Amino acid sequence: MLSLEGAAVFLGGWSSGSKYALLGAYRLLVALLAYELILGLLLLAVLAHYGSFDLQAIALAQRHLPGFLQSPFLMLATGLWLAAGILVAHRAPFDLPETESELVAGAFTEYSGLRFALFMLSEYVVLLIEAVWVSWVFLGGLLAVPFLVLLKILLRWAWPRWRPDQVLTLAWRYGIPLAFLAWIGEMAWPHPY
Repeated sequence: MLSLEGAAVFLGGWSSGSKYALLGAYRLLVALLAYELILGLLLLAVLAHYGSFDLQAIALAQRHLPGFLQSPFLMLATGLWLAAGILVAHRAPFDLPETESELVAGAFTEYSGLRFALFMLSEYVVLLIEAVWVSWVFLGGLLAVPFLVLLKILLRWAWPRWRPDQVLTLAWRYGIPLAFLAWIGEMAWPHPY
């Protein structure tokens, strides 16, 4: 679901015919590969912990203790998912496809009006979906959704944008191995249910 928005932004940047939009689309494609690997490994960690992707079963397993407090590896997975979620939503400091300072508007250079608004709206929809998922799976319910959305909006205002090489180094050198560790550790961690 989350990668559909990334694929649409990539196709929009690629089809616009602008070299700036194409560069932004290529940056998005490389970031998409990195965060899809991280999120895939973290989904395996969630599956190893709860034994199912059934959201009702996940909610019942968290009725006494939020998910991120049930295991140190799930705590690691929560932090990684929050960081990867910023990359998924193309928010600062990881806004690779839309770097205003060097690529004008990045993958959205040739778009204006309603088309540009739909691309921007898709970023906020992904932000909301990702906040609902994190809140439900790791934090024990939907009460944290407004806090998570506000946190990601405040992070965009507070942090400077990272260079693309820094973002990709963070994802490939640290994010993927830590996500793999969370998955393997979660499989080895004893579970009460």
